[in-house]
Amino acid sequence: MGYPSFGLGVKYSWVDKRMGDVIPVTSMNGKNMIMPMLSISLPLYRSKYNAMKRETRFNEQAASKQYQELQIRLEAQYMELLNELSDADRSIDLYAQQATLANTTYQLMLDEYATEKTTLSAIIEVQKQLLRYQFDQLAAISHYNTIVASLEKIVSQQPLINTTHENK
Repeated sequence: MGYPSFGLGVKYSWVDKRMGDVIPVTSMNGKNMIMPMLSISLPLYRSKYNAMKRETRFNEQAASKQYQELQIRLEAQYMELLNELSDADRSIDLYAQQATLANTTYQLMLDEYATEKTTLSAIIEVQKQLLRYQFDQLAAISHYNTIVASLEKIVSQQPLINTTHENK
């Protein structure tokens, strides 16, 4: 658009015959016209076109930078989710160990209750603690699986991580 342009063409016009007293009849009356045409376009504002080119380059650079920024942000989010995933995995293992210990304590307390060395309220308290650990373990498993789903969403491929924690 910043360079001169030239055009060459022919225009054909159909002229009807006119009869009348008001309009004088000319020698061209009823004769069709063929007109050769030439057009020349000179860009007077070349700087405007140069500015458009620079704007296009800047838009391309901005899009590239936005893409890079999005990629970096997704990588950071991915790494954060991996850290959360390892934390959730450790929580699952911790609650499983605590539930095992609480179950062992519960069994020992039942034996002590049979020999009348402990009270029923102490057994109920240990049982509540065991249930709390089991509930916390299930919540940690749920959180782990939610993180795996978030990771799969980021990477957009199935499956990202083959192992999921199951209810043990």
